[in-house]
Parts: sequence; structure tokens; C-alpha cells
Amino acid sequence: MAYRTIYCVQPYRRQGRGLERAPARSFARCDLALLTGSELAAKAAGVLVFRIHVDGGLCSEPEVLATHGTVPPLAA
Repeated sequence: MAYRTIYCVQPYRRQGRGLERAPARSFARCDLALLTGSELAAKAAGVLVFRIHVDGGLCSEPEVLATHGTVPPLAA
């Protein structure tokens, strides 16, 4: 399998006093992920936009591209 980059948008919603992950979305293009993250920020408690590099079965550590609102401390 060839090396590829995946851009992810992870929204969070309020659950009691904490945050709960909502379904994430993945994109092949950075600009679409950033645009979607900005749009979801109006509806979600927080949004995390990040990218990972995949090579075969190995994934890189996530690289945060943008955050909106409140995201968990380990995600920021």
C-alpha cells in the first residue's frame, strides 16, 4: 500500500459536564477538512481538525491543524 495522508474532522458535543466524541469525518484534501471544521464549529461544543500519514498498516501520530471551541486536553 502506498503512503497517503488523511485529514480528519472530529467534532465534540457536550455530555453532562464533559465532552463526547461525535462521528468523525475523513477527507483526502486539507482545505475541505478545514472548511468542514469551521462549519461544524457553529453546531458543536468543539472541533478538532488533524492529519495522519498512513503507510501500509502503520499510522503516524496525529498532527493538529486547527481547533475550534472546547476540545479535550489531550487533543489540543
